[in-house]
Amino acid sequence: MSASERYETRIPSAREQRVIQLVAQGLKNREVADEIGTTQHVVKSYLRVIYDKLGLWNRVELALWYESRRSQTVRYANVVMQRAVEVRLGPKRNPKLLPVAILTSSSEDQDRLRGSW
Repeated sequence: MSASERYETRIPSAREQRVIQLVAQGLKNREVADEIGTTQHVVKSYLRVIYDKLGLWNRVELALWYESRRSQTVRYANVVMQRAVEVRLGPKRNPKLLPVAILTSSSEDQDRLRGSW
Protein backbone atom coordinates (compact mmCIF):
# COMPACT_ATOMS: atom_id res chain seq x y z
CA MET A 1 0.00 0.00 0.00
CA SER A 2 1.44 3.36 -1.00
CA ALA A 3 1.57 6.31 1.40
CA SER A 4 -0.98 8.25 -0.65
CA GLU A 5 -3.47 5.35 -0.48
CA ARG A 6 -2.93 5.05 3.27
CA TYR A 7 -3.51 8.72 4.05
CA GLU A 8 -6.25 9.60 1.56
CA THR A 9 -8.81 7.44 3.35
CA ARG A 10 -8.09 8.82 6.81
CA ILE A 11 -10.28 11.73 7.86
CA PRO A 12 -9.64 13.87 10.95
CA SER A 13 -12.29 13.70 13.69
CA ALA A 14 -14.35 16.77 14.59
CA ARG A 15 -12.02 17.51 17.52
CA GLU A 16 -8.96 17.14 15.30
CA GLN A 17 -10.57 19.44 12.73
CA ARG A 18 -10.99 22.07 15.44
CA VAL A 19 -7.29 21.74 16.33
CA ILE A 20 -6.41 22.08 12.64
CA GLN A 21 -8.53 25.21 12.34
CA LEU A 22 -6.92 26.83 15.38
CA VAL A 23 -3.37 25.93 14.32
CA ALA A 24 -4.09 27.29 10.84
CA GLN A 25 -5.14 30.57 12.48
CA GLY A 26 -1.63 30.77 13.98
CA LEU A 27 -2.38 29.79 17.58
CA LYS A 28 0.36 28.18 19.65
CA ASN A 29 -0.19 24.82 21.34
CA ARG A 30 -0.91 26.48 24.69
CA GLU A 31 -3.51 28.77 23.09
CA VAL A 32 -5.11 25.86 21.25
CA ALA A 33 -5.24 23.92 24.53
CA ASP A 34 -6.93 26.84 26.31
CA GLU A 35 -9.43 27.19 23.47
CA ILE A 36 -10.50 23.53 23.46
CA GLY A 37 -10.16 23.02 27.23
CA THR A 38 -7.24 20.62 27.46
CA THR A 39 -3.46 20.60 28.00
CA GLN A 40 -0.54 21.37 25.68
CA HIS A 41 0.48 17.72 25.80
CA VAL A 42 -2.90 16.59 24.51
CA VAL A 43 -2.66 19.15 21.69
CA LYS A 44 0.80 17.80 20.76
CA SER A 45 -0.69 14.32 20.67
CA TYR A 46 -3.55 15.51 18.45
CA LEU A 47 -1.04 17.12 16.11
CA ARG A 48 1.01 13.93 15.81
CA VAL A 49 -2.12 11.96 14.90
CA ILE A 50 -3.25 14.67 12.46
CA TYR A 51 0.15 14.78 10.75
CA ASP A 52 0.07 11.00 10.43
CA LYS A 53 -3.49 10.92 9.06
CA LEU A 54 -2.83 13.63 6.50
CA GLY A 55 0.74 12.70 5.62
CA LEU A 56 2.11 16.06 6.75
CA TRP A 57 5.28 17.02 8.60
CA ASN A 58 4.65 20.38 10.32
CA ARG A 59 2.31 23.27 11.17
CA VAL A 60 3.04 25.14 7.95
CA GLU A 61 2.01 22.16 5.82
CA LEU A 62 -1.06 21.75 8.03
CA ALA A 63 -2.07 25.40 7.56
CA LEU A 64 -1.60 25.12 3.79
CA TRP A 65 -3.66 21.91 3.74
CA TYR A 66 -6.43 23.63 5.71
CA GLU A 67 -6.51 26.67 3.41
CA SER A 68 -6.62 24.49 0.29
CA ARG A 69 -9.61 22.61 1.74
CA ARG A 70 -11.37 25.87 2.54
CA SER A 71 -11.01 27.08 -1.06
CA GLN A 72 -12.35 23.73 -2.33
CA THR A 73 -15.36 24.18 -0.06
CA VAL A 74 -16.01 27.65 -1.48
CA ARG A 75 -15.90 26.26 -5.04
CA TYR A 76 -18.24 23.43 -4.05
CA ALA A 77 -20.69 25.88 -2.46
CA ASN A 78 -20.72 27.98 -5.64
CA VAL A 79 -21.46 24.91 -7.78
CA VAL A 80 -24.33 23.90 -5.48
CA MET A 81 -25.78 27.42 -5.46
CA GLN A 82 -25.42 27.72 -9.25
CA ARG A 83 -27.35 24.47 -9.74
CA ALA A 84 -30.05 25.55 -7.31
CA VAL A 85 -30.50 28.87 -9.12
CA GLU A 86 -30.61 27.14 -12.51
CA VAL A 87 -33.32 24.80 -11.26
CA ARG A 88 -35.39 27.70 -9.92
CA LEU A 89 -34.84 30.31 -12.63
CA GLY A 90 -33.52 28.37 -15.61
CA PRO A 91 -29.94 28.48 -16.89
CA LYS A 92 -30.32 31.78 -18.82
CA ARG A 93 -31.63 33.83 -15.90
CA ASN A 94 -29.15 33.01 -13.16
CA PRO A 95 -27.49 35.91 -11.34
CA LYS A 96 -23.76 36.11 -10.76
CA LEU A 97 -22.92 34.31 -7.53
CA LEU A 98 -20.47 35.41 -4.86
CA PRO A 99 -18.23 32.90 -3.06
CA VAL A 100 -19.82 31.39 0.02
CA ALA A 101 -17.76 29.49 2.58
CA ILE A 102 -19.29 26.39 4.10
CA LEU A 103 -17.06 24.78 6.71
CA THR A 104 -18.04 21.18 7.21
CA SER A 105 -17.17 19.05 10.16
CA SER A 106 -19.07 15.86 9.51
CA SER A 107 -17.41 13.03 7.63
CA GLU A 108 -20.55 12.67 5.48
CA ASP A 109 -20.13 16.25 4.22
CA GLN A 110 -16.43 15.66 3.60
CA ASP A 111 -17.19 12.49 1.63
CA ARG A 112 -19.70 14.41 -0.45
CA LEU A 113 -17.10 17.14 -1.13
CA ARG A 114 -14.46 14.60 -2.04
CA GLY A 115 -16.86 12.75 -4.36
CA SER A 116 -17.89 15.88 -6.26
CA TRP A 117 -14.40 16.59 -7.57
